[in-house]
Amino acid sequence: MVVNLLIHREYTNAHPATLIVFGDRVETKNANKPHLYGPLHPGSFDPFSKNPSIAKMFVQMGVAEELGTGIRKVFRYAKAYSGSDKVEFREEDLFVVNVPTPPTATEETPSHSEGGGTSGGINALRNYIETSPGKRTNEIAQSLSIPAKTIEKHLAKLVKSGKIQFRGSKKTGGYYVA
Repeated sequence: MVVNLLIHREYTNAHPATLIVFGDRVETKNANKPHLYGPLHPGSFDPFSKNPSIAKMFVQMGVAEELGTGIRKVFRYAKAYSGSDKVEFREEDLFVVNVPTPPTATEETPSHSEGGGTSGGINALRNYIETSPGKRTNEIAQSLSIPAKTIEKHLAKLVKSGKIQFRGSKKTGGYYVA
């Protein structure tokens, strides 16, 4: 979201770019010269770079990829990180992005005090396993861009609490299901 905010910034407009974290969502607003008006969904729009030089710099730094992948990635990972797929990209005079945030820790979710790591990370992992069962540790780590050691620690907590199960052999490789 942040890279998208910077790459697609309309620098000729005085309206400030904003990133605000609310209790239920993260929202960005950015000045825009729209090519379409209304909601955007992956595969239903033609990406257009407002700042090709800035976009190229982010690609060379390895922070961004080809044009249009930002929206696809946010839609792809929103469920795993926030527990909801209700992502909103609206192109108007202001380009608005709303991504839901995970619910706060409850009795069902492990808390920060249960031994390192955040409940958001554990919840994201649990949600990912629910939506993508049968993945191995390395596949999960790669998909979520989280170090394998962190994933292993969180998986152990989730297995111990009975929220997920390990199936298969540890020696030959197994997988996780919710």
